[in-house]
Amino acid sequence: MIIADRLFLCSAIALTLCAIFAGCESSTGITEYNRPRGSSGRAFDCEVPNGWNLAAADAFSKIAFEVHDGDDTARITVSSLAAGGGQRLPNVNRWRRQMGLEPTTEDRLADELTSIAVGGHTGHYMKFDGPDKSLQGSMVKRGAQMWFFKLSGNHDLVQRETERFRVFLDSFEFFDADGV
Repeated sequence: MIIADRLFLCSAIALTLCAIFAGCESSTGITEYNRPRGSSGRAFDCEVPNGWNLAAADAFSKIAFEVHDGDDTARITVSSLAAGGGQRLPNVNRWRRQMGLEPTTEDRLADELTSIAVGGHTGHYMKFDGPDKSLQGSMVKRGAQMWFFKLSGNHDLVQRETERFRVFLDSFEFFDADGV
């Protein structure tokens, strides 16, 4: 493991431990993690709600969090792809399939999307309730990238986290010029 990877891993562990043991309680239930612009090479910053625990990111995610309530879990991820990989219909249908729902059509797509601003850019917000779980997500094109924000998991837990997810989206701030 190279030194930069170790430093990043140590920083992530230290940040998580500080969040767990020190806490940053506020009346809104939001913890704000501030980094100077460009620090650690990150392309963004955001406010992370209390109770959202840093989780292992998958191959596509830039960052991931989990929320637990007993045996129930909800996962929050932030991902990006080259804008060409961010076509609305295939991504909406991918998320619908993840919830056990049938695909939609281009004609019905507008009924499933609402506008939302994330990081000063207008995007699309959607909600899908499947038989066993729910998903709320947003797609935002920024420069050469399409950014994806997803909250998914147990119905009740996703519903409970909806307002905090919207605050998270509203707090999102991009730093770099080209959207990467």
